[in-house]
Amino acid sequence: MRRDVDSNGKTVIRHVKKGVRDFSFGRVLGEGSYSTVYLATDRQTLKEYAIKVLEKRHIIKEKKIKYVNIEKDTLNRLTEHPGIVRLYYTFQDENSLYYVLDLCNGGELLGVLKKTGTFDVDCTRFYGAQILDAISYMHSRGVIHRDLKPENVLLDDNMHVKITDFGTAKLLKTPRELQEYVSPELLTSKNACKASDLWAFGCIIYQLLAGRPPFKAGTEYLTFQKIVNLEYEFPTVEDQVWQTNGLAVDTFDFTPNVEASYRVKIEGRLLDDGYDNSSDEADGSDSGDDNSGSKSTTQRFTHFFKHLTVEFETSRSRAAADQTVTWNKFDTTKPNHAKSPASTEADELTFKRNGDENMNITIKLTRQENPERHRVRPELAEIIDMVEATRQEAIMGVWDYIRASGLQEDEEKRHFRCDALLRKGRFRDMNN
Repeated sequence: MRRDVDSNGKTVIRHVKKGVRDFSFGRVLGEGSYSTVYLATDRQTLKEYAIKVLEKRHIIKEKKIKYVNIEKDTLNRLTEHPGIVRLYYTFQDENSLYYVLDLCNGGELLGVLKKTGTFDVDCTRFYGAQILDAISYMHSRGVIHRDLKPENVLLDDNMHVKITDFGTAKLLKTPRELQEYVSPELLTSKNACKASDLWAFGCIIYQLLAGRPPFKAGTEYLTFQKIVNLEYEFPTVEDQVWQTNGLAVDTFDFTPNVEASYRVKIEGRLLDDGYDNSSDEADGSDSGDDNSGSKSTTQRFTHFFKHLTVEFETSRSRAAADQTVTWNKFDTTKPNHAKSPASTEADELTFKRNGDENMNITIKLTRQENPERHRVRPELAEIIDMVEATRQEAIMGVWDYIRASGLQEDEEKRHFRCDALLRKGRFRDMNN
């Protein structure tokens, strides 16, 4: 399968079969735990590629099939961005899998950094903007890299960024080689979110300016402890680039009490009400016009509930215990009911939450009990002074009349005598 661009600028998928014989293989460009990357040339077009060769036997033995498929599926979803290595073809033979990828002659960003020691502010901005743009695209496509580090940022012929190595996109365990860039979320909850990529991005920016990662220690364990405890410092040498180019130390904020925030919307509507809230007419439904017809009688989401609570999974957020959200229907019987914005019925409730966007939340709804009202027969209406009432209101109305008329004989047993009005209403004496 090959993706081309037609004359109208649209991506066209062409099914082109390629195999090992269609390429001539050259020198080794790099090696991974279960793969080797070769420089290769298409025999027909003479275009150069990087071909990643994965050993089937090793993949099966080490139970890496899942991660190999993740990398292929992820690259197939990220074909529209120049800052991400592109997958052109995949094929296999008896012993190996082959991924035909972009050739990045500029090498790794880490290699360039090692040659220069540090980058100045302008150079850091140049690469930082490209990396962040690629991260934004990945997240918009529902992909979390989880292994961002200078070794996985390649450079093309024009020294522009191309992010690579999506094999750990779904891994929960952290490989040793990325220990300086892993976020606290991955160490504490074993589950990363989009914020984890932004954490790694911050670590990369730090290293481009300082020449070393912000969190580094003699052992893997000590490195992880520094990350969890947010133990980092800035070099104090006078010629550090942020001290000579106006970059404030406050640019790097690893404040432990600050978590990402998200907005959550709870929305509901009767499935059979036949009313489309997205229509232009719906925009005027809150105008207070009594002549709005059938729309004014449509029962909205909050009409059916009197209480709502949202509870957060405490194991996934440092502040989850303090984040419980509560909503109560305003008591319409109070005198200031009309002054409260909460008295207006709504189809949605929106609130802000902090922490991991993958954190589970529990929504508890307490139904608003609206007892059925009945038209009261004339004889009973004369007693309770109501033409419509619920069962409870009718019963209480009768007892109010009995007490007011002095007909109740025994408060504890609720015995009463019937007068002419009660007999007319088909009541009888209660003396037993």
